Parts: sequence; C-alpha cells; structure tokens
Amino acid sequence: MPQIDLTIESPAHDGVFPAGTFIKLQGAARSDALTLSALYFRWYSSLNRDVPGDPPEHYSLNLNALLASDLASPFQLELPMGTQAIAFAAGDQPREDQNAFDAITLGAVTGGTEGDSPCVIHVLKAEIRQPNDGDKIVVRDLVLRAEAPWAWGQDGYHIQNRLAYAWRLEPTGDPPGRPTYESGPLGRTSLVFCSSDFTLAYAVGEALGDAVSNYTGSYRITLAVLAVSDTGAERDRVEAAIGVTLS
Repeated sequence: MPQIDLTIESPAHDGVFPAGTFIKLQGAARSDALTLSALYFRWYSSLNRDVPGDPPEHYSLNLNALLASDLASPFQLELPMGTQAIAFAAGDQPREDQNAFDAITLGAVTGGTEGDSPCVIHVLKAEIRQPNDGDKIVVRDLVLRAEAPWAWGQDGYHIQNRLAYAWRLEPTGDPPGRPTYESGPLGRTSLVFCSSDFTLAYAVGEALGDAVSNYTGSYRITLAVLAVSDTGAERDRVEAAIGVTLS
C-alpha cells in the first residue's frame, strides 16, 4: 500500500487565536503523484457542530473535499471558541457518509491530540451575557454570566482545555475610595455551566461575602477570557466590559 505522509503547516500546535478571525488551515501531503491525484483532503475540529443530516452527510470543516491541487492555497475560516483538536486527513472517497467510510481503502490522518504531531489550538472569546450594560442590580444578587465553549460540560473536553475566566469589578465616578474586586482565573470548579445556552455563571455577590455592602454605585465589570499554560500561567487574553449600578 502506498505511504501517505501528511503535515499540518498551519495552525501551529498550542496556538492561541481571538474568535472572529479567520484561521489559516494549511497542510501538505507527500506520496507518489498517482496516489495524490486519487485522494480527497479534509480538515476537522473537535468542536465542529455543523454536521448536517441524520445520519450526518459530512463531518469535516470543508463541505467539499479538497484536491491535491488545492493544498497550495490555505483553507481559511472562523472556528468556534474553546480549546479544540485540529486534524488533517486524506482518503480515497469523495464523500463522508457511512458508506464512504466503509469503502475507504487508502487514507491517512495527522494532528488531533495524540501521536507525534498533535494540533490543539485555543480560540478565545469574551462575551458577557449577564448583566446587560446599564443594568441596576442589587449587589447581593449579582450573578455574572459569560459565553462558554459548547463542550464545557463534558469531562473529555477538559483533558485539553486551556481556557480560564476572570472577572473584575472596578468603581467609576463618585464617591471615591470604593473597593475593586478581582476574581483571579476561574476554571471548571468555580463556574456553573448551563448547557441550554452555553454559559458559565459566577455568583460574585456570594463571593464578596461580608464585604458585599461596600460595592455600591457605578461599577465597570470586565470579563477576561484567558489562555493559560498547563501550569496555570497566563499566555494571552481577550476582554469585554460593561457598566452597571450596584445597590
């Protein structure tokens, strides 16, 4: 059977990207010319949910398979927020339904989370879902909600996850001397995941404890979504902010 060598040239393993930007997916393949001309190439993300059909008609990020002649140009698209494994695959079938999978006789794959050439990337997005800008809130009842990766509630997702959340409450205007609150990086054990709308909740009113009455007046609430190393050190961040009145 011919040997097929696949390489992911972009994105780099452990790369960090802000959501909403086009990420370049570019791969290379080596084999004899006859073999390459008979192959179809596809990109996969472990967070891809766009799999139409029941059963699904395709699982790849590119709806139409790429040909060997297409590999010279990068395939670019926006990817969902969260840590995700990227895979680059080749096979001798033009479709991805079950019949096509069963018929594959020649193929190869690289990337993913295992092996000598993993490709796991982290897409950051900071979106505050609650409260809304301009809200007036009783501080003891203050719950902060942010958008989360849709797979956050799954144990397997957290094997690779490198996203953390941090909240800051900073007084604005008068009176001066009011305190600032910094949550520090928060992970799975500190946040409550809601699977119905893919949000993470943080009950900051409870976290303030006995000092809660000191946090009144106009406040700027900032959400930072961080990419952290496996030791917890911050590597990168994106932020969003709103203004509220606390009483």
